[in-house]
Amino acid sequence: MGCCQSLPSVTVDVPRDVSTTDRQIFRQQSFIDGCKLLPFTAACPASYPYEWQTLIASGPGYLFVAAFEGVNGAAAARHCRDNAHRKLQAALRGGLDPEAALWAMWGELDSSFLAGREPDVVKASVGATGVAVYLDTRSGLCYSSRLGSPGSFLARSRGAFSSVRVEVVPLATTDPQSATYSEMVRRQQAAARGAAPRGPDQQPQQQRARREQGQDEAAAWQAYALPDELQPGSAGRAVPTQVVGCGYGKSARLLAVWIKERRAARGPGAVPDALPQVPFLSSDCEVTVERLSPSDEMLVLPSRALGQLVSPQEAALAAHTFGATQLAALREAFVQEAGPDGAAHAPGAVPSDARLREGNVASAVVHRAVEKAVAAHNRAYRRQLDAAVLKALPLAIDLPSLAPAGGAAGATPVLPAWCSSGGLSKGDVLGGDLGLLLVCLDWPG
Repeated sequence: MGCCQSLPSVTVDVPRDVSTTDRQIFRQQSFIDGCKLLPFTAACPASYPYEWQTLIASGPGYLFVAAFEGVNGAAAARHCRDNAHRKLQAALRGGLDPEAALWAMWGELDSSFLAGREPDVVKASVGATGVAVYLDTRSGLCYSSRLGSPGSFLARSRGAFSSVRVEVVPLATTDPQSATYSEMVRRQQAAARGAAPRGPDQQPQQQRARREQGQDEAAAWQAYALPDELQPGSAGRAVPTQVVGCGYGKSARLLAVWIKERRAARGPGAVPDALPQVPFLSSDCEVTVERLSPSDEMLVLPSRALGQLVSPQEAALAAHTFGATQLAALREAFVQEAGPDGAAHAPGAVPSDARLREGNVASAVVHRAVEKAVAAHNRAYRRQLDAAVLKALPLAIDLPSLAPAGGAAGATPVLPAWCSSGGLSKGDVLGGDLGLLLVCLDWPG
């Protein structure tokens, strides 16, 4: 015993050979007018632990789908995935309507993460953005909420199902929900001069009004083409202003922890000279409401990295073209009715085999994004990567996220010998986890 005692370590099992797509198909859910909802997920991970987390669950009269993305780590995204449905159910049981329940859910996810067992350095710097959608299977209303994320969109067909004409309808306003620190400082100064800030209790009504007034389609699409801007620290780089976690922007105590950690790890220049006054980040979400109709083919929740490679129009067209030839066979081969208990459906309801790969609509879009990422890398670096080489590349390892929550201070993850901190990784090629959650709307006739 004494000063020579070594710090505890944690052995980490990191998957070396990860499939290009992580495919899941879930049971269908009945909807209005005989429509069936068919949820699919697919992902090509670039990081470990995965920062892209999805959730599909159902309850009496609704289907709930959500996708969360980690900011500076995966801890908050995993927290959201594990707790979102339970928080939503509690809000609904408390008498809130779906719109207010989504607001309450995001707030509860934020407060519970910041009050949880994670170390202060994780609470200060790690967060999650995301999209959560409540589909009311009785009224046909789609309540789409987003927090620091580009948001979801609907793909609508015009004419026959075999038509290639697909219209994209964003379920979000053009507000990027991100800003540089200097922009936040200017906003606070303007508010101090008398400009009334937008209150959380006003925002749902305001967003609905903006949605009903219509949007310029080209401007709305800009929300899906944002740069990779989720790394706090640079005065000239935007950060998400709505986020779960990232306590450095919500608590003076956690801001001090964040500043100390960044200066120790990266030097004094890692912290901007001027920061806004705390709080300058929030968990106030945006909610839009849309009534679904037989022209709506699918609801799409893309990851940010996927959205940078594949536009909403391209994703919708790829999924539409795939669905036109595969959906009928898929319906007969794989889809099962959801049970009457309305419980959340466990992943892997259908075996992942060769036939499943042919039937996953989301997988087709993710494969398209992977192809574009590899092509862009080859053009930029004159290196001919292919799918086999990409599959063999290591994942980008997030060491802080591997430390056990509530574990001994200074615990260090021990990685396998093959895992090198240097060299090319999947994250370098893909730019982030490529993920997609897609709900097909199978209308009768």
